[in-house]
Amino acid sequence: MIFKRCAAREDLRSEPARRLLARRAGAILPLVLVLLPLGALVSAIAGEGGLGVWFEGRFGLILEYAAGSLASALVAASLAWILGTSLAWLAAFYDFPFRRFLSFFAALPLAVPAYLAVYAHAGFLDITGPISRGLRGAVPDSAFRLAPGGTLWLGIVLGFQLYPYVYLIVYPALRRGLRSPLDAARVLGREGFCLFLRPGLSLARPFSAAGALLVAMEALNEYGAAAYLGAPTLTSGLVRAWSHAFDIGAAASIALLLAGLALLLVAAEKAIRGRGRYASSLKSAQRGASFPRTRPRRAWLFSLLFILAATPGLAVPLIQSAWWILLFPRDPGVRLFSAVGGSLFIILVAGGLALLGGLASLLLFRAFGGSPRRSGLMSFSAKAGYAVPAVVLALGFVRLGGGALAGFVSGLALLVAALTARFMGVAYGGLEAAWSHRVEPYRAPAELASPSAFARIRGIYTPLLRPAIFSTGLLVALDLVKELGASLLLRPLGFESLATYAYEQASQELPHLTALPGLAIVALSGLVVWRVYKEYFHEV
Repeated sequence: MIFKRCAAREDLRSEPARRLLARRAGAILPLVLVLLPLGALVSAIAGEGGLGVWFEGRFGLILEYAAGSLASALVAASLAWILGTSLAWLAAFYDFPFRRFLSFFAALPLAVPAYLAVYAHAGFLDITGPISRGLRGAVPDSAFRLAPGGTLWLGIVLGFQLYPYVYLIVYPALRRGLRSPLDAARVLGREGFCLFLRPGLSLARPFSAAGALLVAMEALNEYGAAAYLGAPTLTSGLVRAWSHAFDIGAAASIALLLAGLALLLVAAEKAIRGRGRYASSLKSAQRGASFPRTRPRRAWLFSLLFILAATPGLAVPLIQSAWWILLFPRDPGVRLFSAVGGSLFIILVAGGLALLGGLASLLLFRAFGGSPRRSGLMSFSAKAGYAVPAVVLALGFVRLGGGALAGFVSGLALLVAALTARFMGVAYGGLEAAWSHRVEPYRAPAELASPSAFARIRGIYTPLLRPAIFSTGLLVALDLVKELGASLLLRPLGFESLATYAYEQASQELPHLTALPGLAIVALSGLVVWRVYKEYFHEV
């Protein structure tokens, strides 16, 4: 009897220790996968004599790369902010023909990777394309030609492709949390454009700024479009330093600079988004709010604006790809089917591991009594991998793996590890959002019903999160099927994905051969965007 009482006391004493261990494991697991490759890059720079040795005589080059990256990110973020905020305002406060469909249609450019859009724009504006032919027809004996290239073109293309990040953040905020104060401003006399300029932009600023910073992060990470357009960016410089010159010191220095810029943007995005968190806690009673009457001519103009905004990022790539398929019909070939298999392998293995890692981190931290005050730090730790550009993580794993890239299986393992480290943050972010509104209201009753944390995870938390696990898995698959930079650096010889196949065809000046893999990527990504939009925005 005495021994049983002592054992029970030991269990009670060890329970807080087990909870603390589980919470720390949940916080450390995703961070380790990011710090290991970054530490390998630091050791590579130290082995080459430090940053000062590499920067000596190369300051102008690194300045050109940094200026190109920052300029393209600024152009993309500005254009995305203008388009995303304007479309979100129209969709939230005006009724116009096909509003429900066009509200979803505005998010579809997110399904088209930027590098595929660049290939399509190059063909569309080429000397044999419809624009140049039309201009030559209007001006006879003219050699006029539009040649997309450089940093400005890169920023414009990225802005049209990535504005849905701003749109999908601002639209629910305007439609739900911010509807009441804006309706009050309308009662007080603010109407139309004045309502949009004065209280509208001020109230939506935290959300639109957070979306614009996400666009800037994606612009810093973009490699395929920058390489094709010849834009001097940090990502293209990193790949050039490693793949062409095999200079690990130069590549590692650029990688750490790129990672530093990305982490600064993440910190800024988190600080700005924190100011707008109040809107997400407001009641969503405004979901079914009525729309003010809109004049027919103005209503059709709003519909046209939605179509025009999505045309460069969606319609042009789809039309150009379909034209290439009709103009150059060919058998898909074994190589294309092999690329499809490679993409499916990446989605199933790397996506599955990223989803399991994100779910495990969330459950270990939340189910074992993680403090809400520390949830922000935990969220930053889990999302650090997505903040670091893919080419940076890939180069770090190259350094960690040493000669592992020589083998097929070991090279695939490094590729899977890098993609898992990067996209675990996507999985954690989606599941964390679902936890706040699906699980948190039932957390206290669950703790009363079952004292065991593992029993609650198995019997209560996981079933409640099951729909969100599916939707988050689709989001991870969407990012994986479009990922190019890490796959180019880490893939073993003989392994291809749809993204690398399309990039190789375009780099060999055969952009018409990117049509089939491009349409396959867009079809899969479009289904994911539709499923996620239906899950999160169908009531907006």
